[in-house]
Amino acid sequence: MEKKWIGIVIVCICLMMVTACGSGGDGDEDMNKKKPPISKEGKVIVTLSLKETQPFYEAAERKFEEKYPHIDLQIESFKKAGEKWQPGDMEKFKKSRNAALLAGTSADLIELSGVPVGNYVRKKLLMDMNEKLKQDQTLSQQDLHMNIIEALKIDGGLYTLPASFSLRTFIGDEAFMKQTGVTIDDEDWTWQQFEETARRMVELSEQDGKERRYAMTEQPAELTLVERLFDGYSQFVNHKDQTASFDSPAFIAMMEQVQKMYNDEVFTDKSTTGSRQLFYSSMIASPDDLIRIPYMLLSQPKLLQKPHAKGETGKARIVLPLELGIQAKSAVKEEAWTFISFLMSEDAQLLSERDGFSMLRSLNDKKLEDMKTQVKKGAYKLENGKLVQVTDKQFEQFKTVINTADNLQGLDVNVLSIIYDEIPFFFTGQKSATEVAKLIQNRVTTYLKE
Repeated sequence: MEKKWIGIVIVCICLMMVTACGSGGDGDEDMNKKKPPISKEGKVIVTLSLKETQPFYEAAERKFEEKYPHIDLQIESFKKAGEKWQPGDMEKFKKSRNAALLAGTSADLIELSGVPVGNYVRKKLLMDMNEKLKQDQTLSQQDLHMNIIEALKIDGGLYTLPASFSLRTFIGDEAFMKQTGVTIDDEDWTWQQFEETARRMVELSEQDGKERRYAMTEQPAELTLVERLFDGYSQFVNHKDQTASFDSPAFIAMMEQVQKMYNDEVFTDKSTTGSRQLFYSSMIASPDDLIRIPYMLLSQPKLLQKPHAKGETGKARIVLPLELGIQAKSAVKEEAWTFISFLMSEDAQLLSERDGFSMLRSLNDKKLEDMKTQVKKGAYKLENGKLVQVTDKQFEQFKTVINTADNLQGLDVNVLSIIYDEIPFFFTGQKSATEVAKLIQNRVTTYLKE
């Protein structure tokens, strides 16, 4: 009888062990891991899902597989390069990506541009790459643009990384400032101070019967509002708590301030002749653009920090053309990280197909030094053939702009789409600011809770 009970106990213990293994418990995590997929050639398969085919990633794939012949990187694209997006295509893409991520069946590497990454982080669908980056001996932390990487972190974790970046900067007409004696302390200027300065400059432009100039031209009011919202997005949307505050006095005041700037013709959506614009919000996508764009716009441009709300940054806004994350349930996390690490290495960063600023400071610095040499030789020309004069002090400022950019808002294109839908009703006088703010608030709140 005693032997019978001992036998039953042993069977029960074995069953418990099998159950623990089968459910992925802490008893034996290694036994529950997925086996990496292997190609016919014996290579580890890593899949990369992109919204559409991109020449840089195709070139990177070839270079990567040369360097790591034991890995077969397979790129899956929803659309081919240049293929038209039909109505409903984007929604299909988002739904398929979300469904695959939730089911743990998505590609190992996923494009996560323009989506609220925090939502995926809370559901533990993405791998935290922070420790991988710290431990990676192939990358120099000192050479990487850590200001960009730090801006990407969510609650201390790093869930996406780009291969390049662009900057949204603010440019003013320094020649006109000197001529009129207007001084701007852009280190800490608010939108209210910008409005006061812009009004004064517009008034000064009409002195002695001269043609009126505007703070900005050919820009509709809704675009100006959204541009301001870009820089303070987190003030109105909290993806972590899934809440919004578009019905707040701050947003209503923003709407009314923008409208007043247009009513008083400080800003205008009309087309103007000649250089009648005093300020520009411009995308700078490469070191060359730091000279090319400002000097094509103005004879004596000045890079400024953007006006901003108190407590926010006015430094250049970071714009990421494409961010990649690693699926949390991927069976090839090590190999997936190897590819992301490769994208930030000099091998990939030197590929001619890469657009934007390099993630390596050394490559951006070298490009700026080459530009400085050309300028000093009188060989640096704009597209119109015009030679430019850029001081060493300006080149130092260019470096500062790149190395200190820290404004990266977790924008959600769906939220911005709702604002674009509703805001024209206010600017055309069909509804009050309060009414439109409530409509936006209701729609955004509904979306965030879906």
